[in-house]
Amino acid sequence: MLWSKVIYDGSHSGDFLMSEAVKQLTDEIDRLNSMENHHFDDTSLGEFLNKLKDLIRASESVNKPISF
Repeated sequence: MLWSKVIYDGSHSGDFLMSEAVKQLTDEIDRLNSMENHHFDDTSLGEFLNKLKDLIRASESVNKPISF
């Protein structure tokens, strides 16, 4: 989900992620963050993932898709 729907070579004109896709994205981010010996917090990737998790929480709190 992260590579095919969020980060890819192209524009995001009108793209969106519905609740099931948001759940999948959350799972992928959690798996990335739990990888042993990989500490993303102090990197650009870590900052991006943290901001994406904030966006996911906002989407879930209002039960709306994420739109790009």
